[in-house]
Amino acid sequence: MRKLLSLTMCLLLSVSVLAGCTQATPASGGSPAPAADRAEANISWQYKTADETKAMLDAQESVIILDSRPDDMYTKGHIPGAYHVPSYPVDTPELEQVLKDAVPNLQGDDPIVIVCKSGNKGAKRAISFLQDQGIAPERLFILEGGGDGWKIPEYTTTVNDSAIPN
Repeated sequence: MRKLLSLTMCLLLSVSVLAGCTQATPASGGSPAPAADRAEANISWQYKTADETKAMLDAQESVIILDSRPDDMYTKGHIPGAYHVPSYPVDTPELEQVLKDAVPNLQGDDPIVIVCKSGNKGAKRAISFLQDQGIAPERLFILEGGGDGWKIPEYTTTVNDSAIPN
């Protein structure tokens, strides 16, 4: 009896371990991951530091600064000329739709630097979503530290100057 109980316990443990190690597949048969799971996507995240981003702006390189923060954070201070798409933290279908509406303005080859609050899950979710919309992964970068980490006063404004990329 003891052997049977031990064998049953081992079998149950094995099944639960194996079930936990399998990749979840969407119920709809291939649709993208839910918004809340996007930050955990298996993506090689690319980053730009504040200094690297400032250097791109100084050199007048073609770059899209996509500020995904809510209106209140954006108006307290943002990078001049940033394209404001208030979709942070991209964790609901409604916020995904806000970002989806911006996709036609993101076509081309210019790098896109995503500014969220802290340069973590909000930006990762945005990048995962944009990749699902067909934006090339090599164009997508996270501003390291996000809006909280942007400490360059000469490149911070409170003027509502959201620019739609050409």
